[in-house]
Amino acid sequence: MNDHSIIPILLFFCLNVSAFVGWGVFVLQISGIAKEMPDFPHILFYSGIMGIIVLGDIMLISGLLGYLGSGILFFLFLLGVILGVFSINLSRRKSCNVCKENPAENKGKNSFSPLWIILCLPFIILIFMHSLVPDISGDAYLYHITVPRYYSLEGGIEPVRISFCYNYPMQIEMFYLAALRWGHEQSGVMMNFAILGLSCLGIILLSRRLGSNFTGVFTVYLFLSLPIVMRWAPTSLVDLAAAPFLLGSFLAMITWRNNKRRIWLYLAGFCAGGAVAVKIFLGIASFIIMPIILIFSCIIQDDNKRSARFPFIQFPFKPGSPGDLLHIAGSLVAYFSGVAFPLLPWVIKNAFMTNNPFFPFALSLFPTRADLIPSALLLHAMHGIPEYKGILHLLQSAWGSFSLLSWDGNWIIILVMVLSPFSLGLSMKRRRRRLFWGFMNMILLVFLYYGVNAQARWFQGYFPFLLIAFAMMAEDLIKRLPSKRKWILMIMILFTLANAGWNYYQRFRETYLFPWTGLKRQWVKMYLRDKDRTPEALFLNSNLPENSKVLLFDPEIASTGRWMERRFYQAGDALFQYWESNQADISTALQELQNMKITHIALYRSVSMRNPILTQLTQGYLEERATSPYYTLYELKYP
Repeated sequence: MNDHSIIPILLFFCLNVSAFVGWGVFVLQISGIAKEMPDFPHILFYSGIMGIIVLGDIMLISGLLGYLGSGILFFLFLLGVILGVFSINLSRRKSCNVCKENPAENKGKNSFSPLWIILCLPFIILIFMHSLVPDISGDAYLYHITVPRYYSLEGGIEPVRISFCYNYPMQIEMFYLAALRWGHEQSGVMMNFAILGLSCLGIILLSRRLGSNFTGVFTVYLFLSLPIVMRWAPTSLVDLAAAPFLLGSFLAMITWRNNKRRIWLYLAGFCAGGAVAVKIFLGIASFIIMPIILIFSCIIQDDNKRSARFPFIQFPFKPGSPGDLLHIAGSLVAYFSGVAFPLLPWVIKNAFMTNNPFFPFALSLFPTRADLIPSALLLHAMHGIPEYKGILHLLQSAWGSFSLLSWDGNWIIILVMVLSPFSLGLSMKRRRRRLFWGFMNMILLVFLYYGVNAQARWFQGYFPFLLIAFAMMAEDLIKRLPSKRKWILMIMILFTLANAGWNYYQRFRETYLFPWTGLKRQWVKMYLRDKDRTPEALFLNSNLPENSKVLLFDPEIASTGRWMERRFYQAGDALFQYWESNQADISTALQELQNMKITHIALYRSVSMRNPILTQLTQGYLEERATSPYYTLYELKYP
């Protein structure tokens, strides 16, 4: 809210992008992985993925040591730029090994028609313009922005009571933290716009392997025009940020299948582990789906001469010899070694801060801190896998998804779910695609299983694969009906534009956010003036002393901390409920508040005063300092 110009935001955004790509290129070079890359686009793509992990982990370690000064962070980012400039010259290659080895897979090399650039440009501009406006979505208040703001104000990463949100892996949020330390929050949130570009590059590289460049550019167009991507890509929510990591993992798996070099398996695991570090929900892909693909890749014969009349029944398996089992075991070890690297810092952090390396899961296996268990159980209740109630209920749930077509962007999911089996049939003769389609069907089953029981945005990391499937089907259809090519493309483009336009209109009705709002900071302030929690934060920031720390007593865990410029503690009323459930007395509560360095308590005007600890505090230890329509601010007087 303090930004006065768009220029510093853009400059720090460029620094962010240059730094993580620079760290990535440097690590690729010193590890020798760069030598395995077939061309410079692959180097750039994997540099982005690796740089996000490496620089994010460096910031995490620095924060755990209590060194989160803006000067230290600026040095780390500037060092990344310098290392990148030094390393990138070593990474350029003129030869393309993949083109030499698989010329058929790279046909249509010059099919990047200006038409596709023109069609993609409006969506790119819209997403970029919206990324300049602070995010006011619910999860930004819950943890995506609030947690980095807490750590930035504290100057380090430390254990936090009550809320599970502080113990998620937060790879992308580390960049928000650095931006907050510099005073230009949006330059960090705009990381998601950069990651969107990384996803598009990954889509093109994977499409070249599975189909052609036409598949790639058409998929990129579909991806950018997805209403759900347009809605969430400019925000601080990180669901979409998992996409390049999954694309990188699958692309590396395919490369390993072709050249049998284990370094690609390690890279596949590294990308898969990075996906979990970005979004813990992606453990489904990293620990289940990708290992299954790996095992099938080991046992399915690479015999293009054999054809199965019934491919789903007569898969040609290799004999189960001890050598095959060792091959599978060695491949899994290489893959999971890669998975462990990005996750290890977060596992160690959780083990240190919660006593549970896999928090918020495995609560019964590890002696998890007692104060964190209630919020973790609440998380499981809200987001757990729904109970399976039979095939009829499954179909009803899938049918219920159609009610979301007008807003959540599920229209493309439904379209792909319907058309993917036909695309599978059309491409079945190309045996190199079977692995891809097996992966696709697993993901489609996830969508069918959840139906309307989960928000579609959680699955954005999988969307590129669904869209590649649709683009491959469209390409096959166009080849079979060359005379109808223009009409088919015209119908697809009009359908996508109409849906994207309708969803943008729906978003405007919901938020009243104009595309040009982010161009002037004064317009941004006017837009935020009456938005949720902004007036409350302005009241607290203006009435709290500079060195104070306020406990936000709020009916929700998602609170005013999102906008705070003074140190705060976001616990809602859960802290007082925890004391009550453990029959703590007032002296225990006061001692814990003192240990937390709380100097003030802000009571939301609508909260209940029935909690006995709170009642005793208000009667003898709180002195009113200011009041507003939202909060009553008290100073805490210790005995």
